[in-house]
Amino acid sequence: MPFLVMLSFCYIGIIASLESALCLSSFEYYETFNYISEFTRIKRSFGQTQLVKRVHFQVFNISFDLTLESGATVLARNFKTYLVNGYGKMRPFTIDTATVFTGHRTDNSSIIVSAHTEDVLWSIQVFEVNNIYVIEPAWYYLTADSNPKNNTYLAYRASDLKNVTWKCLNKYANQSKTFKTLYSMPDKAAGHFAELKKRSTKGTTCLMNMFADYDLFARRCRHSEQICGSLIVSLVQKADAIYRASVFDYEKNIMFTNISLHIKNLYIYTSYTISDPNGGKFVHFNVDGIAWTADDKLNSFAYYMLYMHPKLCLNHLVTSFPFPQKVLGLAYTGGICKVMSEDHFVMNTALISTMSSSQEQVSSLEVLLAFAHGHNFGSDHDPNKYPCSQSEANGGNYIMWAYSGTGKYTNNFRFSPCSLKSIGRTIANADCFVEDFDKSLCGNGLPEDTEECDPGLILNNDPCCTSDCQLKQGAICSDKHQQCCSSCRVASNQTMCSDTEYWSCKQRTYCTGDSLECPQALPLPNFTTCLDGGQCFNGVCVGYCEAKGQYEKLSLRSCLCKTPEFACKWCCYDDSDPDKQCKPHSNSSVLDGRRCYLGYCYSGVCEPIYTSPFMKVFNYILSLPKMDAARVILNNLVIIIAAVSLCLWIPCTVVFFKMFKNEDWTDSLVLKIVKPLSIAKVFPFI
Repeated sequence: MPFLVMLSFCYIGIIASLESALCLSSFEYYETFNYISEFTRIKRSFGQTQLVKRVHFQVFNISFDLTLESGATVLARNFKTYLVNGYGKMRPFTIDTATVFTGHRTDNSSIIVSAHTEDVLWSIQVFEVNNIYVIEPAWYYLTADSNPKNNTYLAYRASDLKNVTWKCLNKYANQSKTFKTLYSMPDKAAGHFAELKKRSTKGTTCLMNMFADYDLFARRCRHSEQICGSLIVSLVQKADAIYRASVFDYEKNIMFTNISLHIKNLYIYTSYTISDPNGGKFVHFNVDGIAWTADDKLNSFAYYMLYMHPKLCLNHLVTSFPFPQKVLGLAYTGGICKVMSEDHFVMNTALISTMSSSQEQVSSLEVLLAFAHGHNFGSDHDPNKYPCSQSEANGGNYIMWAYSGTGKYTNNFRFSPCSLKSIGRTIANADCFVEDFDKSLCGNGLPEDTEECDPGLILNNDPCCTSDCQLKQGAICSDKHQQCCSSCRVASNQTMCSDTEYWSCKQRTYCTGDSLECPQALPLPNFTTCLDGGQCFNGVCVGYCEAKGQYEKLSLRSCLCKTPEFACKWCCYDDSDPDKQCKPHSNSSVLDGRRCYLGYCYSGVCEPIYTSPFMKVFNYILSLPKMDAARVILNNLVIIIAAVSLCLWIPCTVVFFKMFKNEDWTDSLVLKIVKPLSIAKVFPFI
């Protein structure tokens, strides 16, 4: 097909050695734990529309207190969800968007948090300045054998991920005309779509159809419609944040900002497709029993979109099918809004898989989604030169680097200057963007616009609120949405509306008895102990060095000592000192899990993140008794074959050597060697 010659495929594959069926091998270190507590729900007034949860857990010897606001910001007006059975029959389904959260650490609002719930389990990402903490249900990675304590959650840091990368393998990378042709290719499917036009400067939102096939529904979502919905909404919400934070260049003094991704329709397949609703004109992408490759699956999906809703900006399929050749995703380069090709392919399509070729769960899916969409938006790979390629010390490489990382470095979540310009050119020629708008959905747990309350969909047991988001007769307020509302009435002045917050140095607060608002909390007394060795000063929890500086009348600031004996001590520098020398200010060690200059502190010693090759081999040998024989053989197949071959080859070499020493054997030996031998006969196992 002529179109396929011009098509630019992008494969996202893991370049790694053969690993076990679980992806514990992807972690240098991880921890498991059992409990995440949900503190008092902060119920806001009508002026502030989002529900807030206080979430607490402890891992890596760090106490995490999070403030999370529920609600999805990526659902378009009139957003619809459909459950699709094996015969293609669709029925509407409503997702409870109160299961999706964004927020921050309570003690530091600059530390962003993204989270969603899957049934009763949390999936949380905490974006620290120099690291990312990830909390996920343990069943993603652990079997009963590898989780003897039956812990509920597994936690790891981005710095704990091994240097496993994804490689983008472009079939036509040497054909520079590929990308140029895609920008100007006319659509020849008359009656479907018009030729490309300069986009309106008003529209900044790319509307999408999202699809979850049965492999995702069964494997990753565990046959739960709500889990699938929460997963995809949360995934798009994270990718949307990447695009919103980017400034895309087009021409001098022309830039596009606030570009966003919104879901218009979500289709969840609850079984494999048995009967093709389109009369068997092509193999449906959701059919069972096919050894799918990524390009076959995408082609099938692209054909299917001819009969669906192809006029939106993007159509994206999320699957858990383990594609061969270590492929995690596939996209048409520059495909947004260019819906139809001359060969009747729907170009604005892409797919990603949550499962690697070795059937491992994949982390950092939002990077995968942003990567695939980056190609849809017209970006090629970043060149290996500054400023579009950065060292790890400068934040690592960007999203569109050919070897895209796992989210370990800050630039893994950003577009490079090269990508910003490429995407800007595509956006300038796109005509399918729509205006951004506020969304109001009764049932999402958030009181919006004309809604007086919102009971949500899963926990819709609000005694004060009707199903159409209005207060019941006689109700003055909703307990779910106002802190000082009790039994649908204004709470008394004996009602506590906010408990003591040591992390933010706030006192316990009580309602006034005549208002639905919780009064502003007073600060805790100065010198009250707060987080991480710090103390409260004027209602703010300051760190150890800052607190000590208050006593000593110095401008002390925290730092990391780089000498091994002091690496895990409380180290500070004087900001008023021109040299700003970092030195220890206490004989006591910091808590385990705190960052030090080489890695993390454990028992007062700074343990490096990356061990030497010798230590890796030594630790691996120590782990062998814990592994079953089949797993050892699978992980070391090449080494075992080499060892067996050497055991056979060395004795043979000795025999030949002794034969050569005897001159009487030389002539006959040469005759024997000249006669060609069959390799298969010599090494029948090859």
